[in-house]
Amino acid sequence: LGGIGRGDNASKTEKVAINYKAEQDRLGRSRDVSYLYEQIRAKQGELKRLEDETLPIVKALQGITDKQRLVVTEFYIKGNTWYTVGIKHQQAFGNYISRDTCRKIRDEALRKMRRILGE
Repeated sequence: LGGIGRGDNASKTEKVAINYKAEQDRLGRSRDVSYLYEQIRAKQGELKRLEDETLPIVKALQGITDKQRLVVTEFYIKGNTWYTVGIKHQQAFGNYISRDTCRKIRDEALRKMRRILGE
């Protein structure tokens, strides 16, 4: 009985008990519902703003070919290197494309996207 309260098991049990008490205290606190609704409205507004900002890009991406979209998405949105873009092209379309070919596809895609966006 001399070992009771000592060792790793007792320490883990004590930690669970302390964490349980802290969690119960946190859950027991009441929250102002109007504050939560305010936060929801703020997040909805932020979501709407982000959707409005990205909608033209989404439309422009829809107006280019699948190969162009892959190159633009992999390089600009996902941040991959040209080598990785070439590998992704190979996986999707069956042939690897070089850095220079990626850049040519990108240039044509950006020209089309600018036309779609009216720039």
